Amino acid sequence: IMGPDLKRLARCIKGYLELEMVFVFQEVPREFVVMVDADGAGCPASRKSRSGGLVLFGSACIKMWSSTQGSIALSSGESEFHGIVKGAIEGIGIQGLAFDLGWGSRVEIKTDSSVARWMASRTGLGKVQHLEHGSCGYKMP
Repeated sequence: IMGPDLKRLARCIKGYLELEMVFVFQEVPREFVVMVDADGAGCPASRKSRSGGLVLFGSACIKMWSSTQGSIALSSGESEFHGIVKGAIEGIGIQGLAFDLGWGSRVEIKTDSSVARWMASRTGLGKVQHLEHGSCGYKMP
């Protein structure tokens, strides 16, 4: 922490006489929990959505992100689906690292959108006509 950030931190803790940081022991968790969310057309200029999320390993947040989606989503469900795909990519990447370290861990993805969960559980596009192959940043065979 340098410069203005250090001053901001000092102002934040100025009123506290005693500051304590507690680390709680926890067993090695068996799964990574990926929580994702997206806003539909959040940027007023480009109409692109923004998605973000975080990866929890037990009670510890080990990764978080926020990014503008590459394509314009035509519905909030599609925007949330893009967020799920991004969360799956992040979760699988961290799961691969865990396997390299010798930990067998599952990945669980959580979202608040029932439409996006429905879209993610389908095989093929079905009646979702406006979603294109490859629009989420991955290529389908």
